This record gives sequence, structure tokens and C-alpha cells, in this order.
Amino acid sequence: MDEIRMIRDLYEPPAPAPAREVMAARARLDGVARQDRRRPRRRWVVPGAGLAIVAVTAAVAVVVTMPPEPPSRTSPTPQAATARTVLLNAALRADRQPATTGRYWHVDASTRWFQKVKTGGYLIRNTSREESWQAADRSGKAIDRQQDLGAQPATPADREAWRKAGSPRVFRTSRGKRTRAPERVVVWRGSAAEILDGMGAASQAGLDRLRQLPADPGKLRTWLLALPDSPTQRKPNVGKLPSAFPSAMPRPWAPPPGTRAALEEWLFVQGSSLILYSPVTPKVRAAAFRMLATLPDVKPAGTVRDAYGREGTAVAMDEIDPLGQPIHVQQRLVIAPASGRALASEEVVLGPNANFPELPTGSVGSTTTVRTADWTDTAPS
Repeated sequence: MDEIRMIRDLYEPPAPAPAREVMAARARLDGVARQDRRRPRRRWVVPGAGLAIVAVTAAVAVVVTMPPEPPSRTSPTPQAATARTVLLNAALRADRQPATTGRYWHVDASTRWFQKVKTGGYLIRNTSREESWQAADRSGKAIDRQQDLGAQPATPADREAWRKAGSPRVFRTSRGKRTRAPERVVVWRGSAAEILDGMGAASQAGLDRLRQLPADPGKLRTWLLALPDSPTQRKPNVGKLPSAFPSAMPRPWAPPPGTRAALEEWLFVQGSSLILYSPVTPKVRAAAFRMLATLPDVKPAGTVRDAYGREGTAVAMDEIDPLGQPIHVQQRLVIAPASGRALASEEVVLGPNANFPELPTGSVGSTTTVRTADWTDTAPS
């Protein structure tokens, strides 16, 4: 099989059994949504996909202290693995995972986003957590619990600058005020059908269909491109202008047909969301990895550590605007190669841009990190 041969050729032969080391398994997704990514909405938002995560039954609030490390850092891999090789390796691992079922689809994830304060010039790290349980039955009940955990200086150097500025309790940024204190837990109760709304591909398919997706990369690509939000399906943006627009401004015009790059970026985001936290089978997850491996513009991004300190291998794609022009932000999917699961999705600053105008090149602007995404029979206490 070509995939196996490719991976076998990439890595050195294993040492004899007594000396063989066990690789540690390291267990991250338009328009207005992009502008909101610096501070997530109350519904769970995945960069680029507007993806909401879900919950089912009564929940008790838990304040989580996130590790104080800076945005994830990239380091070169010992051997320059191509993105295709990384993705095909992950697909093979996913193929070997057993299919599981349960009463609830459980997701426990956190979002971080970074800002620069006006006085002192240091960076702060904002953190929110969301945990959810969604009933297997689409008509069943669901509960989603969210908490804004406040803001902290991003790195030890930023903490020192914060101390020199008088250790203020309120951080003033170009986008408003942020405080160090966590906010109260917000619990949302509803049906699993309602909570699927805004969940990328899941919101357009439904839980039942997600569990029946094709385990063939070509058929999965066709299915994704047939979704209502696909660039191939979008309708022209015409209609009345907002009242605040000058009367002389021309009416909105129909966007040009989706470019290859726009289709690729959309497929990368949607495929990543299926891998990261959607209730699909391991075979479908493997197909999503293989579909991403066919995208010409996906590139390797080295070894990174996520917000929980777990090490993974990242693949990436540069983001573009509706006209196909680069916006100097890179979308990154962090993968745990040994398990065939994804750990996080991140947005990395490549240069001056409107999304993260104050952050230096090479820094992580926002990250969504998944601690758990699996079936369980245990409801929240």
C-alpha cells in the first residue's frame, strides 16, 4: 500500500524490542465570524468554521486554571516530513481505532486568544472553557456550559512588564477592557437539534447523518462541497443596504466563483472540524485526514505544543480573503500522530493583518484546544 511504504521510508527502523521506546500519544477550526475570533461568542466558536460545541443534562461549574505557558511554539522536526506524509500517517492510526458508541457525545475544550494592552505594551492571554454533552438521539436534550476564565499576562516577560505597570486588575486593549477575574459559568439547556446550529458541517447535516458519512476521501469531499455553506453553493449577496451605508455606495455584488484556493481553505477548515470534535467514526476521521492530504496548498508546520502542553505535529494552510488574496494569517491543525486524533486548531500570524493587528509575526493569535471529544455513558453530575 503506498501510504504504508511512504511512512516506512520516512522514519528510521525501530530499535530492538528491549530498547524500543514507546512514542507518547499526543492527543484543534467567514466574514464576521473571522472578526469575532479574538474574543469568542457565548456559543463555542472554532476559528474559521463558526463551530459550536454541545452539552446534555445538568452540569456543575468548574473553574479551570490553564497552564501559564505562552502561545504554542514551533520547532523543526528531526526529519522534514511533508504535510501529506503527516496526514496519511494519522489516517492509518485513525483506521486502527475502534468505533465507540455511548449515550452522549462529550466535548471538553478551551479557547485562548491574545491581545496587546495599551499601557505597558505587553501581551495578555484570554481563556474560556466550554464543556458539553449531546444526546445520541438528535431529539434528545443537551446542555452546554461555558465560562470566561479571564485574562493573564501571556508569558513570564509579559508578567514582568505587567508588574512594572503596577499590576493592574483591568487590562485596557484596543478592543475594550478585560479583567483577570473569571466570570460566572453560563449553562444553556435545549435540544441536541438546537445545539447543532452553528457547528460547521454538523449544523448542516445533523447528528444522524454525521455518523453515516462516507469513509472514502473522494466521496467525503463531494459531500462537503454539496453542503449549503460550501463556496460552490453560496448565493449572491444582494439585497437592501444597511441604513448606515452612504446612499451613494453601490449595492452589494455577487462574489466571483470560488477559486481553487478558496475551495481548498474551506475544505481544510471543515475537514479539520470533522477530525477535531465531530461525532464521526474513526473510518470517517481517517477519510478526512486523507482528503486533507490531497489539498496541494497544505504545508507542514513542524512540532508544536498545545495549550495543555501536549506535543503534536502540525499541518497548515494560509488563509485568504473572499477575493483569494492572502490575509497573512495561517490556519493550523495540530495532530497527535500516535493516536490518529487532533489536539487543537490555531491561527498563526504571518504578517500585518486585520484579525490580529497588534501581534508580532510568528505568534499564535487564537487557539482552540480539545481535551476530550468522545462518546460516553456518563452524564454530567
